[in-house]
Amino acid sequence: MHPHAYRLLTDSPARKKAKKLVEIVELMGFDLKLSRAQTLVAGLMGYSTWAELVHVTRTSPDRGVPDQMLPRKEAAARRNRQCALLAQEFGIDDWDADRIVSALAPTGAGEGLDWPTVEKLKLRLAETDVAWLEESMTIVRDFDAAVRPMFALAPAPADQNRDRRLTHMGLQRTVHGRRHSAKRDTTVADIVGWVADSFPDEQPLTGEKLAETHVRAERASRIFASLDARIRDLGPAPMLAPIDRVFLLLSRTRVSGRRTHYTALSPEPWLHIGFDLPGFCWNPENEWNASRALSLQLALRREFLDAGWTGDGPEWRITFREGNSAKEEIAVHANSAGAAFAWAAAARAALRLAKRQSVGTVSLLSIVGPDGAGDIDQTLRAAFLQPVVQRGILLSQDRLRIRPVRKAAA
Repeated sequence: MHPHAYRLLTDSPARKKAKKLVEIVELMGFDLKLSRAQTLVAGLMGYSTWAELVHVTRTSPDRGVPDQMLPRKEAAARRNRQCALLAQEFGIDDWDADRIVSALAPTGAGEGLDWPTVEKLKLRLAETDVAWLEESMTIVRDFDAAVRPMFALAPAPADQNRDRRLTHMGLQRTVHGRRHSAKRDTTVADIVGWVADSFPDEQPLTGEKLAETHVRAERASRIFASLDARIRDLGPAPMLAPIDRVFLLLSRTRVSGRRTHYTALSPEPWLHIGFDLPGFCWNPENEWNASRALSLQLALRREFLDAGWTGDGPEWRITFREGNSAKEEIAVHANSAGAAFAWAAAARAALRLAKRQSVGTVSLLSIVGPDGAGDIDQTLRAAFLQPVVQRGILLSQDRLRIRPVRKAAA
């Protein structure tokens, strides 16, 4: 038993990890017996044998210290030992072994199950947000369960056909607006076609496997549609732009070395939430693993709600520049010109934070409300006093400026 073995209150979590390890490496092309997986999990947790893990846990149950709570040096030492064990077992390199450890998380939380970005940004999730997120992640896991087995349906391809191996599957739903006029929603036929294309010509997708593919494709499509609807129902905060694309991707990676194989599947589907902002610099998307993308969307929305956002009031059309980028125009409903500009600037800051980019300056060029053009100097001063700016979480006063429109030369 290793001096820093991971202690358990029951052996149930270890049994579940062993089953998960079998699933992970099976999709890499390895045939792993459950008994051997239990031995490996015991080793990953710091025990010499599975019997030792079971004995220690049953005679003196205790709660172990997860990776996230260890000092950095000790956490790195634990992970290095785990990677070395897996690399030796499967004859893979350290990078692939590290991916398995990330997917399995034998001594801590799996990737994407915590929300450090939200905390780091000093944002928060209300109890209702957490409940919404948990329900949404249940849908994501259902999607994962429907899609993941389809990667393993095709027989192992011959070396010359390895490029036909199914390595990723992404579903999307779009609103045919200004940015994605050429895009279309993913259909059940598309999914079935992807799986069929991964089968060799001499062994086409037919019979029971074809029927299973149809069932799983239809289920995945229904599940994704329900998640898409939940995301769109959140409303316009915090980006103040309609969602025009939701894309959910589950992938695995082909790695070439002495022999070609596939790494462990991503521990969690990747979610893109795209917004209809045609003049925005870079892709206006919130792109993370699903739990982080959703939690960020909720936390940024919560900051808007905590700062008084209602979406009510007359419409204001705001023309502005972010940094030195091209000018943009956005329509905002607010009770005053100052509030409208503050919300517009906060929306850009929220999008930058979601994309892990620096929040730049937002310069007001013009604002037009129900009574015509507004005074940009007065609008700027009023924006400084708005709660979303005063709170300073999304952006501060020094990020708001005015940029008068230059007069044409005589």
